[in-house]
Amino acid sequence: MNNKIGLSAVLDSSSSLNIIALSLRSPSPRTRALVLEIFGAVCLIPGGHTSVLEGMDHLCEQAGMRWRFEVVVWSLWGSCQGMTPLDKELQVASMSFINAVICGGPGVELEFRMHLRYEFLQLGLMQLIDKIGFLENDLLQTQIDVWIAGLEADEEETFRKWNRGSPFSAPSNSDDEDVFDDEEDEEQDEDEKDKEPKGLVSVKDQLRILVRGFKQTSCWSAFGSLVRHLGLLPGESFARMKYMFIIDKLIQQVVLQRDEEDPDPAAAVAEIDMRALVAEVGNRLRDEEGSTLEGGERGADGGKEKDKGKDEKIKRMGERVRRLEREVEGLRESGADGGKALEGKVEAFKKELKEVEELVRDGREPKVMEVLERLGKVLGVAVAAEA
Repeated sequence: MNNKIGLSAVLDSSSSLNIIALSLRSPSPRTRALVLEIFGAVCLIPGGHTSVLEGMDHLCEQAGMRWRFEVVVWSLWGSCQGMTPLDKELQVASMSFINAVICGGPGVELEFRMHLRYEFLQLGLMQLIDKIGFLENDLLQTQIDVWIAGLEADEEETFRKWNRGSPFSAPSNSDDEDVFDDEEDEEQDEDEKDKEPKGLVSVKDQLRILVRGFKQTSCWSAFGSLVRHLGLLPGESFARMKYMFIIDKLIQQVVLQRDEEDPDPAAAVAEIDMRALVAEVGNRLRDEEGSTLEGGERGADGGKEKDKGKDEKIKRMGERVRRLEREVEGLRESGADGGKALEGKVEAFKKELKEVEELVRDGREPKVMEVLERLGKVLGVAVAAEA
């Protein structure tokens, strides 16, 4: 891997980095240091970051570990028990890899960096750094400084994102605080804080921020539904743990996905195209909003929005019917070869006829009736005489 041809061959192979990752189980500090140095460099190569994560996932599965970066933090801790040249080399390689895997590849996105930082914080990296900050290893201290500076900058940006022009920074109501400040829970606060990984906002504080923020927005209903459905998970503890694991991974995938690409293979638990789903839900909400009249609150403005939504739908339907006419005409000209295709096209667009009929139930506007008659003629079916 010390030349372009060899490196390209390794990256093109689906199993090369998986095999190299297994070497992290070696008792030799030199071997583990070399693997982490290689992986740290590959993380900075286009296309290499995902391969490194897949390799770490493979090692985690083969070794029966719970966390994929567990071996990295363990190597850092073990190497800090001594100060031989090999120990120092492994110390630097471990911290260098941690910084590279966080900032390389998809690390240009704040969400991805925080996603991986959470994993290392869960493994107790901050507690370990507190204990090794006195070691006489300048290269290690440089990498530690990079980690701390990056963590502080990302946390500041994250909090700024929560508070920037959003209700998450709004003054809290006493009713919201009551949910978390029961007298019987106050005695447990100190114990809970001790259990939280250092460097992470406590779960209670995070929930308080979310509740206070979502309550001021249109997200409140959906957030409430999410919480209530979590309460319907299986009562058996092991089954509930597995359900929560899947839900956690799905949320990670939703947050991290960009342009149909999942930067972290470990978080890609389902084939989801978030961009298409968001667009579909947005269109559905706009259609519902355009066709719904909210009584006296909207008055005349509501009626105008409804008519506008209907006009836009009629316009879209007219364009689709004209496109259908051209397609049907082309299939008919193709003769027998286009017969089956024509039948399939007609069956598919019979649904369009029902959709147009829905538009005339509130009145038989001339524009709607024109589109309806043209579609019925193309499909060879009778048009509904009444709405």
